[in-house]
Amino acid sequence: MKPRPGMFLRERKISNLAFFITGYMIAVEGEDDYFGEDGFNDWFYKKYKLHPGNVWDIYLLEKAKGDEKKALDSYFRCLKKYYQEKTGKQ
Repeated sequence: MKPRPGMFLRERKISNLAFFITGYMIAVEGEDDYFGEDGFNDWFYKKYKLHPGNVWDIYLLEKAKGDEKKALDSYFRCLKKYYQEKTGKQ
């Protein structure tokens, strides 16, 4: 998805990614390690010292000063860090 986000998100925006992920979560009903316990969401909240009630896309959008594209790029950097820590691969 990272190389061609418009193909999946229509526009390259963090808010569109949030909607996409919400739809995916509904479809898999918690059967995916990404969303489950110790998955990306848990890692993100711990890494950035957020409460689980916070919304990650809003956090990234605020950090990017409202720039949707920068927030989306930040998401992919966070995702890369998560996988690096989880797998031990660089």
